[in-house]
Amino acid sequence: MNEIRLRAATDCFLRSLPLNKPFSTISDPAFTEVNKALEHLQKTSEQQAHCRPKGPSTQAIFVAAT
Repeated sequence: MNEIRLRAATDCFLRSLPLNKPFSTISDPAFTEVNKALEHLQKTSEQQAHCRPKGPSTQAIFVAAT
């Protein structure tokens, strides 16, 4: 989800003044391949996040042991 927000914010920044670029990094055909790659990365990172253990992190265990 953060990747989508970052892409939208970048697109907005590039299209607003003072840059005022005439293209969109989200909808322009020149960016289709890059956007597909970013969407794939987002999906795989979300899937990896679901595979993480639900218990306390190892850092929390280490702090509790000291």
